[in-house]
Amino acid sequence: NTKATDPSKSAVSGEVTTLPTDVPPDALPVERTDDEVYADYLSDLYAKLQILVIDDTHMDGFDLREGMIGVYEIALQSRIEIMSKVGYAIIDINSDGTKELLLCEVDEFTKESCIGTRILCAYTVSDGEPVLLFEGGYRNSYYLLDDMRLFNEGAESAAKSGFGCFELTGSEAA
Repeated sequence: NTKATDPSKSAVSGEVTTLPTDVPPDALPVERTDDEVYADYLSDLYAKLQILVIDDTHMDGFDLREGMIGVYEIALQSRIEIMSKVGYAIIDINSDGTKELLLCEVDEFTKESCIGTRILCAYTVSDGEPVLLFEGGYRNSYYLLDDMRLFNEGAESAAKSGFGCFELTGSEAA
């Protein structure tokens, strides 16, 4: 049983789906919610990552829109393996009835399952569009705990670092 205070164990474990490598973006398997807004976002992300796998000259022009810092960091380390290193989960982390989209770094990948821990970014839905809740990178990491609180650890330098837990309420999510 995972303790809620252990950031090395994520509540997202076992629920993360890697982006497929052998289907076109239009056929992207997305868990549809009532909102159905995450499908376009994931299809767009899938297409951009596929371009990176094929041609690394696109790294210079990689779209660093909101939420893409963590994805970009992973692409810099393993461009060819990016499709198996970035996954997603669609779950309601704040019990407001709207599911959030979490892009996660996949730590382990097998045909049966993939386990993700570090959250790269999180989105909610507002006015029918995905809205960024938070994003992280290697020096500003987020983890979803068993009790749906978020653990955040960050470092400005070797001498300046911090950590904390927080939760989102319905009013903070939009």
